[in-house]
Amino acid sequence: MENMFVINHSGTTASEIFLILLSIPFLFLVYGLLNGPSHYWFELFVLILPLLLLQTGVFDFRVGFWVFAAILLTFVVTIGFVMGVRIPNGLPYVIHTRDILTMFRSNVYLMTILSILAVDFQLYPRRFCKTERYGYGLMDLGTASFVIMSGCTSAYSRTRKPPELGKTAWSAVPLVVLGFFRLVTTKKLDYQEHVSEYGVHWNFFFSLLVVTVVGDVFTWGVVRSKRSSVVLFVCGLVLACHNFWLSRGGGKEYILDSPRDLGFASANREGIFGCFGYLLLRIVTEETIHHAMWNGNENKTVTKRLLLTTGAGWTLFFCASCLQTPSRRLMNGSYLVWAWSSNITIIFFYSFVFEYMGGILNKKVTATPLLSSINRNGLAVFVFANLLTGLVNLTLDTMAASHTTAISILLAYLLTIFAFVKGYDRKRIIS
Repeated sequence: MENMFVINHSGTTASEIFLILLSIPFLFLVYGLLNGPSHYWFELFVLILPLLLLQTGVFDFRVGFWVFAAILLTFVVTIGFVMGVRIPNGLPYVIHTRDILTMFRSNVYLMTILSILAVDFQLYPRRFCKTERYGYGLMDLGTASFVIMSGCTSAYSRTRKPPELGKTAWSAVPLVVLGFFRLVTTKKLDYQEHVSEYGVHWNFFFSLLVVTVVGDVFTWGVVRSKRSSVVLFVCGLVLACHNFWLSRGGGKEYILDSPRDLGFASANREGIFGCFGYLLLRIVTEETIHHAMWNGNENKTVTKRLLLTTGAGWTLFFCASCLQTPSRRLMNGSYLVWAWSSNITIIFFYSFVFEYMGGILNKKVTATPLLSSINRNGLAVFVFANLLTGLVNLTLDTMAASHTTAISILLAYLLTIFAFVKGYDRKRIIS
């Protein structure tokens, strides 16, 4: 019964996922235009509560919400052009970039911590779950978004300096511990899972571990060349070889239908082979975000460069999707381009909101207090959210919970996490 609840999902449309992803940038625009107090409770009602209702399907964003959003956005853009809106003088370039990525990172954390518990309730739309074979699911973007997030803020992306492998090894320790903790607790508690996500023994933390370590080692090895074109060419060549293996070399049949009892690699093939795709996402993100955001250019703003990058990404996606349907399990080209383009689009919209809202309000616009705290304490927040999710599932039959009960629990869950963030952040600042 529990396993049947999380399998055989075919997803939704790319456009529906696209609109869901833009909900927080849009709500942040509303938050800024309201020009209210910089207080956690104000953020809760303007940013968090609407997201909870949208992401759980309580409010059908496909109708009324986005009609209103389109009208408001058109109004804001029109005012911006009429007023000749520019980024306010005195807004440092690097700080502007950090604020954009702060909002993006907290966006990823917030949507993830909400989904990992919400998916256990009947309330959560099944079309947002991870897809079984092919298609678009909101949760299909989870690990890819974390990988892209790390690529945006890596030392190599920001400074073009080689990573310190000693620090890489030290940062890998928590991922090793969390990976094995997740493995043991999931098996011991018989928690609902499906092996098509990562495999029998693999999980999210192991994927991040491999991508972090191998990515930094790769970067350390090629950093002296400083040839972005060469790196991107190699990534494209590896992707082409992977897709050839999927279509002509039996890779698709192996990943989708091979038995699980042929060894460790076969039992965990989605997790192991998925790391190749996630590694490509990280490397490509480091190269493109460096040139779009961290590498100053007097002739073009960050927003314009991100717009060009986003346009290129969706053009590639359109071409790739004409040839193959995206598949997270296969980690094929259309999935990777879709995941990358979706996340870069979020970054672009945050940049747009910062630029135009700063001009309209005629003051420096920064990331919100609550989301800034989530960004600063991302790993701690994510681990705490996972522990709370396990606690809820141990004490309650989530699948039998009514919609009202589910919303109440999810709201209490988010409030508990925000209280933890506030206390943890204050302790860190004091110490």
